[in-house]
Amino acid sequence: MKIVAFRPKGLRKVISGLMLDNLILNLNASFEALLKYEGFSELEAKIKAGRELPENPNKLIAKGVKTKIIIRKLASKYKLLSNLDKLIFNLKSVELKAPVPKPGKIIGVGLNYLDHIKEAGRKIPSEPIVFSKAPTSITGPYDPIILPRISNQVDYEAELAIVIGAKCKNIKSENEAEKYILGYMAANDVTARDIEFKEPIRFFSSKSLDTFCPIGPGITLAEDVNPNNLTIMSKLNGEVMQKSNTKNMVFNVRKLVYLLSQDMTLEPGDIILTGTPGGVGFARDPPIFLKPNDIIEVYVEKIGCIRNQVVKQ
Repeated sequence: MKIVAFRPKGLRKVISGLMLDNLILNLNASFEALLKYEGFSELEAKIKAGRELPENPNKLIAKGVKTKIIIRKLASKYKLLSNLDKLIFNLKSVELKAPVPKPGKIIGVGLNYLDHIKEAGRKIPSEPIVFSKAPTSITGPYDPIILPRISNQVDYEAELAIVIGAKCKNIKSENEAEKYILGYMAANDVTARDIEFKEPIRFFSSKSLDTFCPIGPGITLAEDVNPNNLTIMSKLNGEVMQKSNTKNMVFNVRKLVYLLSQDMTLEPGDIILTGTPGGVGFARDPPIFLKPNDIIEVYVEKIGCIRNQVVKQ
């Protein structure tokens, strides 16, 4: 079960949805229909559905964990509804877009996998190495990655992404962290290495170019998966470049959310990129960087796969 943002083919509007196998349920319209089925008037159902499961993906994500109970209820009862053909779409008839179109923050974590630390020739950090990406770097799970004119060394980084679902600051313990998580996505922390290692260093810029943060395909709800034991990999033109498991993280999901909450307020829709395994392009001999027409895929077990073609600016 995944929260998605989708656009039916032939339409311009992007809508909040729920992926159930190969079907996409229009969340807002289906909830409105369910409320009418349960006895609410047309006006009451419209107002309540708009308030609790908004059609706009940004507004839905802002509701955070409050939506989970309603979404699960809807998933169990949608077959009771009439006019299902207007409420549900075949996956092939829609275009999936970024599940979190405009996050407030994108927080990255560096050197969080043991094999990546080794290939980078670094020591295991005693606390998370934290950086940020510009929210404008977000792009969809199947949208193109655009190679900028200012870089010739664009690299891939397969990552598990956390989506925050409730406002939090100074969480008391790691065990409490999970209740503030909406769910998880696959992500690619695309990086321009020649900008990253430039003097003076331009780390933020190297991570923040347009289309440098593909995410998706949807948000797998936190309770549906154990994030600390998932296979994660990247493939470049069908060849496996990275393969590891999230159990190899130095700082696991709960610890990251707990520690980050000590530094800053986390809000619904914030994204935390949890680090990348070994096998990135710049660390290879010879180095491998993305080029036009490449296909780069990121797969996270039980979360899904994003697939992006690389194009010239």
